[in-house]
Amino acid sequence: MLLRPIGTSGATVAKQQRGAGRVRAARAPYPEPYPTGHVGPSVDTQKLRHNVELLYAEALGRGTPEVLPSICHPSVCYCDAHGDGGHDCFGLRGLAAALERCTSAHPLLRVVLDSVAFDPSGATATVEWHATAAHLLPGSAGVPPSGLVSISYGIDQLTFQPGSGLITSILSIRDRFAAEAAEAAASGAASGDG
Repeated sequence: MLLRPIGTSGATVAKQQRGAGRVRAARAPYPEPYPTGHVGPSVDTQKLRHNVELLYAEALGRGTPEVLPSICHPSVCYCDAHGDGGHDCFGLRGLAAALERCTSAHPLLRVVLDSVAFDPSGATATVEWHATAAHLLPGSAGVPPSGLVSISYGIDQLTFQPGSGLITSILSIRDRFAAEAAEAAASGAASGDG
């Protein structure tokens, strides 16, 4: 007859007594690399990187908003962190209109991606970029050329829809182009006079 503590089964006590004199090998550690951070399905960052490159090179750099439905969610949200709200837009139509305004104001816009970094889950990306805006030609909206050539630097935070990889939101933190800075200074001076 086996004596066992209250609450344990006879099979458990028998197993403990059988292995009483043996030294057990330690369990093998996790295979390398040890899983850290987000553990889930692997994320195809190449597809996400392709979407980011299309957004900046094609939609913004070349002024072709036709690529937006293939890379952005229909309810994409764009927020310019200047805080004035004049550049915020919602949905594919709003984003296409904002890109059209930008490319018409700067017909010789050239956008270069400096770096793209994804978080381990693939849910967000941080994009560093710079753009050269040479306003030497009249814009498509009839804006006369100002002769200004300026460089703007920015960091954007993009959020992706899980599974599809479509861009759902863009938070843009950027310098102003020379024309925008002059416009803001003029409106600030005008509002200070009144």
